This record gives sequence, structure tokens and C-alpha cells, in this order.
Amino acid sequence: MTITIIPKDQNNLYGMLIAKEQELRPKGAFYRVSSSFRGTTKWHHKNYDGWVWLSKGMSGVVIALIESRNRAKAWEILSDFVGFLDRYFRDEIAAINIHYTLA
Repeated sequence: MTITIIPKDQNNLYGMLIAKEQELRPKGAFYRVSSSFRGTTKWHHKNYDGWVWLSKGMSGVVIALIESRNRAKAWEILSDFVGFLDRYFRDEIAAINIHYTLA
């Protein structure tokens, strides 16, 4: 599933997400692993077998792709990620759109 996160006032939400993950390390549920693409990063989840790909879009938009080895459990990662966004960036976000892909 894909999540589009639209910031208020074209803030650099991608940079803020990276900074918050670094601040919370190692006690946070998500941890960043290296990515070979500029403007893209991959976060693994500590408790669930899945990850989130984050990509920086135009006008501060962030695209997040939620993936899990167990497709039926992807909702757990989605729930934790949306909770993370709400907990730390509620005042910075204008909208969150979730797109379910058929596979």
C-alpha cells in the first residue's frame, strides 16, 4: 500500500522524518537502513516483518510504500507508521492519503 503525506506550507517533511528517526534511535519502532537512491530511504520495523520505503516528492510531499513479507500483517506496520506521523508531526501535516494496491 502507498501513503501520500502532504505537509502544511510545503515544509521539508522528509528531512523532519529522518531527523526524528535519528533522534529516537535505538528506542523507536522504526530504524533506517541504507539506501542507494538519493531522496529515498528504507525503514525496517523492529517488531513486524516489514518495512517502509520513504521518498521525497515535489512541494514537500512524502510518498511511503508499506511492504511486509506477510501481506495479511501489513496493517500492523501501517498502523504504527500512521501513529508515528500523528504523534510527532500532527501540526506539520495537511493530509494523509492511503492507496491500496491490488496484487
